[in-house]
Amino acid sequence: AETPNLTPAHDVCVAVCLSSFHDITADTRVQYFKALAEAMPVGGRIVITDFDPSATAMGPPKHKRVSSEACVSLLTECGLSIVETKAEFPTDIWWTVVAVRK
Repeated sequence: AETPNLTPAHDVCVAVCLSSFHDITADTRVQYFKALAEAMPVGGRIVITDFDPSATAMGPPKHKRVSSEACVSLLTECGLSIVETKAEFPTDIWWTVVAVRK
């Protein structure tokens, strides 16, 4: 979906985006994550894990991949605070960003 089908009722405490951040089109990501943040109470968390752009052939095409730095920048633009970023697994094929609603 290009936008989450949510109302700003503060009902979403934790949202997980696993291997799908790259599928949200670049021109709608800000709108998507702003809407998601508005559906969360203060302290609500978003956890995003996706494939590193420089990683192995496993995963989406490299032209669709997004860096963790770009994800951090986008979530910050959406008014979220970053609480953790890290590479995942021994080969670092994934990255994870955890953000919290202020």
